[in-house]
Amino acid sequence: MLPERQKEGEVMVITWRELWTVIHGMGLGSLFFIAFSGILVALWSLHPERVAAAEQRVRQLGFAIWTTALILWATVITRTYCLYLVQGETTGRS
Repeated sequence: MLPERQKEGEVMVITWRELWTVIHGMGLGSLFFIAFSGILVALWSLHPERVAAAEQRVRQLGFAIWTTALILWATVITRTYCLYLVQGETTGRS
């Protein structure tokens, strides 16, 4: 059964749980996948014949790996918040 169309003048409301789910999935998740694919491309492009520029590229790669790790931990923390803290508010605590 399809929901009724929104009447004119009604405002769409988003809950805190839905907002954190959007931040978790679309925000941090997309950032992680972009950063991870960038790291894979950087690793693939490291060739032994390009030794002169390798030091700077390895330094940049280290920065990218640490940044990706921070994004991944932020994703885990926001999901934990959504799953345990907000869900506990809606189901009640015993």
